[in-house]
Amino acid sequence: MKGNPQAFSVVFQKAVLKAEQDDTLNQWVSNLIDSITSSVFLYTTRGLFECDKLTYIAQLAFQILTMKKEINPVELDFLLRYPVQPGLTSPVDFFSNHSWGGIKALSNLEEFRNLDQDIEGSAKRWKTFVECECPEREKFPQEWKNKNSLQKLCMMRALRPDRMTYAVRDFVEEKLGNKYANSRSLDFAISFKESGPATPMFFILSPGVDPLKDVEKHG
Repeated sequence: MKGNPQAFSVVFQKAVLKAEQDDTLNQWVSNLIDSITSSVFLYTTRGLFECDKLTYIAQLAFQILTMKKEINPVELDFLLRYPVQPGLTSPVDFFSNHSWGGIKALSNLEEFRNLDQDIEGSAKRWKTFVECECPEREKFPQEWKNKNSLQKLCMMRALRPDRMTYAVRDFVEEKLGNKYANSRSLDFAISFKESGPATPMFFILSPGVDPLKDVEKHG
C-alpha cells in the first residue's frame, strides 16, 4: 500500500463514495473515517497470509488509538518490546525465572507498582488465575481487574504469553469492532465488483484452493 500511492488513491476514492452520508458534519466525518479505515483494512488483508493478519490488525489498532491519544506510549512500548530483568529467580513455582523478570520490569512502570509484591503476597489467588484455561477472559485478581485494556494486555504478556494471540484479538474487537477481529474467507463477489478493465484480479493458488467455480459464475 505504501509503495503504491495510485492503488491507495483508488481504494480511498471508492471508500469516500461508499460512506453513508449524513447532514451532521461530525457524523459525516465519522462515517468517512470508518469507511476508509474498513476499505483499507480489507484491501490490505487480502494480500496477507492468515498467520500475519493479526499482527497487521493489532498495529492498525495501536496506531489509531495512539492518534486519538487513548493509550500510554510507555505501556505500548513495554508490550511491543517486552523488556525482561535478567538474572532473577522466581519466588513462586508457577512462574519461570524469565517470566518473573518480565513481571519485575513491568512493576517498574507507574501503573503497575507493587504488582510483583502482590503476586508474592497472594500467590494462591494469582496461581489460580494464571493456570486457568482462558485467563484473558477472566477478571484479574483484586484491584488489577480495574486496569484498562492495554494495561491488561501488558500483564497478560508477562503472565501468560501463550494466550497473547487470543488476548490481542479480544483487544482489537473491543477497540475497533467485530469486523476487524474475526477472520473471514474472501468474498469473491465483493472483489469482483472492485475489479475492472484497469484493475485485474490475480490468484495466488495454494494446494486445495480452486477459484474456478467463482470465476465462471461471474464470467
